[in-house]
Order: sequence, then structure tokens, then C-alpha cells
Amino acid sequence: MAGKQTQKKKRKGAKRKKRQTSNLSLLPKLIGAALIVGALVVLGAYAYFSRDLPSVSSLRDYTPPQTTRVYDRNKKVIGEIFAER
Repeated sequence: MAGKQTQKKKRKGAKRKKRQTSNLSLLPKLIGAALIVGALVVLGAYAYFSRDLPSVSSLRDYTPPQTTRVYDRNKKVIGEIFAER
């Protein structure tokens, strides 16, 4: 009888090791799935927001309107001169 009890204990221990290895093998799969989902979200966001962006060539030629500020002796702004394009 003592031999049967030790065999049962060994079997229970073997099952626990299997569960631990299956949990460890599940972790890389979950990380991989999370990376794929994250990449798809980034690509989707880029595609969504890039539709409304101006072209690069129009940004190269962009000259923003500049304002000239006129100050008095006390460094207080007394006027602004600007031209809209």
C-alpha cells in the first residue's frame, strides 16, 4: 500500500509541472497578440489622422504671418503691425 500512495503523489506533482509550463508557454502568445493588436491600433490611427494632414510640399513653402510689436520706453506694447497673406 505504501508504494501506491507514493505513486499517486508523484502523479499529482507531475500535473502541477504541466500546468506551470502551459502557463509559461501562454505568456509569449499573449505578449505577441498584444504587440500585434498594438501595431494595428497605431497603423489605424495613422491612417485615420493622415487623411486630414497637408502635403509635405505645401508645408515646405509655408511662411507664417509675422507680427511686429512696437514698444515704448518702459517695454510696454503700444501697437502691433501685421499683414495677413
